[in-house]
Amino acid sequence: MAFLDVIDEIDEMLEEAWTFPIGGKTLVDGEMIKEKMEKLRLEFPAEIKKAKSVLDERERILEKAKNDAQHTIRNASIKREALLNEQQIVIDAKIRSEEILKNANEEAAKLRKAAIDYVNAALKKTETIMENNILAVKQARRAVNGENE
Repeated sequence: MAFLDVIDEIDEMLEEAWTFPIGGKTLVDGEMIKEKMEKLRLEFPAEIKKAKSVLDERERILEKAKNDAQHTIRNASIKREALLNEQQIVIDAKIRSEEILKNANEEAAKLRKAAIDYVNAALKKTETIMENNILAVKQARRAVNGENE
């Protein structure tokens, strides 16, 4: 018989017991009460064991839930770090590629300017040589034609 059932029986005995009109005292069968109390004493340890078992199970479930939550948080943190690292790698690669492209464009502009400067210098030198040659040809023509300057 369960602990609470025995308490219910005692309560029922008290409700059904005869009450003295003066003083409100109740007359109950002492042997029956002693018998019920003995049942309570016998049931009490079993009920305590059940309650302890329930509490232990509750603690086990809570501990498992806590461990699972920590594991989930740890995994999420690791994944977040991996994604952040991956994202940082992409950002770093993009920055590096932009730097390389910028440097390449600057170098190409320098090479283009150097090539233009070289060609201009060569053309200027050629122009000077040609002007000198033209002067020499004109002088030679004048000399051939007998003209003096």
